[in-house]
Amino acid sequence: MSEAEVLKRLDQFGMNKLAEEEGISRLKIFFHQFTSPLIYILLIAGVVTIFLKEYIDSGVIFSVVVLNAIIGFIQEFKAEESVGALKKMVVPKAKVLRDGKEKEINSEKLVTGDIVLLASGVRVPADMRLFKTTELKIDESMLTGESMPVEKITSLIKEDNLTPGDQKNMAFMGMVVVNGRAKGVVEEMDDEKLFEKVKHVSVFARVSPQHKLRIVQQLKKHGHIIAVTGDGVNDAPALKEAHIGVAMGMSGTDVAKEASDMVLTDDNFASIFNTLKEGRIVFDNIRKVTFFLIPTGIAAILSILGTIILGLPIPYVPAQLLWINLVTNGLQDVALAFEPGEKGIIDRPPRNPKEGIMSRILIERTILVGLLISIGVVFNFVSALHEGVSLEKARSIAVTTMVFFQFFQAWNSRSELQSVFRMSLFSNPFLFYSMIAAFFAQLAVLYVPALQWVFRTETITIKEWVQILIVSVTVIIAVEIDKWIRRQKSKDG
Repeated sequence: MSEAEVLKRLDQFGMNKLAEEEGISRLKIFFHQFTSPLIYILLIAGVVTIFLKEYIDSGVIFSVVVLNAIIGFIQEFKAEESVGALKKMVVPKAKVLRDGKEKEINSEKLVTGDIVLLASGVRVPADMRLFKTTELKIDESMLTGESMPVEKITSLIKEDNLTPGDQKNMAFMGMVVVNGRAKGVVEEMDDEKLFEKVKHVSVFARVSPQHKLRIVQQLKKHGHIIAVTGDGVNDAPALKEAHIGVAMGMSGTDVAKEASDMVLTDDNFASIFNTLKEGRIVFDNIRKVTFFLIPTGIAAILSILGTIILGLPIPYVPAQLLWINLVTNGLQDVALAFEPGEKGIIDRPPRNPKEGIMSRILIERTILVGLLISIGVVFNFVSALHEGVSLEKARSIAVTTMVFFQFFQAWNSRSELQSVFRMSLFSNPFLFYSMIAAFFAQLAVLYVPALQWVFRTETITIKEWVQILIVSVTVIIAVEIDKWIRRQKSKDG
């Protein structure tokens, strides 16, 4: 084929690749940072504070929103660039005959009618009809599930509606030549035809999926938690049906990986045991972060509602509430995600699959902690006002009380049942150092004049510090009692 004809066919049929989504522009990435519910709330709060002429608060709110957008934009843009760079690095090649000469080209530039040369070790660059072969064998396990290489032929096959595994005179894109040489002509294959071919294979492949499906369905019917491993197209239905589908990362097909919940990167079944343990740790840590965030969030809302009901000023200005949630709170919730696994985590029986993140224990404890923190904050706030201090001073005490409640609640959240006093301070160094950082950050807000002006705070006396600590430590006492009661019930059960 001449180069002129190649250009004509490229223009007519397009490149030899599946359609790709258009890249996201920088502007879209930036504006995408303003689409979360929290940002909507902050923007509304910023506008409201402008109308209330609270310009310092509005400045702080908008500064946080913009800073969050900049950080998010940088992270997302770098991720997009990394993906693009990886795609450019992997450009498969193909040997073709053009203008009577052998040429090596990018396989994306193959067109219908191109004569392609195949040799041992080469990945087939496009679907093609073979017309000349020399001891050609192709590994089609990714397509058919067959473990043995298939010997190819050039003669005409008269049967209709054959599966790809039976089309011995065809070489399919992505398969690997394990022996011999061949020449073939490329077939037009659009996205719709490719989809139909894959769907056809998943139903009519030589190893029927029905038997695997029936086993999985029956075990699930009797209440078992099922994990299925597989690597071929045939395994996809069973992988999808199982509670956990595990695809082989090295030998597995793309179809199997897409159908699975997990990919075993080293194809070593022993890794599943370690993965199970790691999965339980991750799930536990999600619960720990949730138990830390939700009660403190509820407490912030309840404390505001409580002071409104009492006919008092609210205990925090918007900038202070922002400080609590995005600075002191934000450091510890990230740190809890690095909590090491608890002793005996792998020996636990499987949890009920219908049970979500918030178990009954966490719901009950969330109510307890949320009420306790809100009562403690309101108590210190009202006590300070009754002693005749300024509103700014009372709010400084309320904010610091909330911050210390969060410190202690972070330690409570480290285990559902184990006592905090039996856990090492340094078993999670991220949490330990994040609390130190948050503590010094709170001191700066209270004692650095510039930050006092921004956050409307005043210094706190030793007596007031003692009261804050006494009130906030009650959350440790309450949760420790709850844990002890539940441990006793567990022993009796």
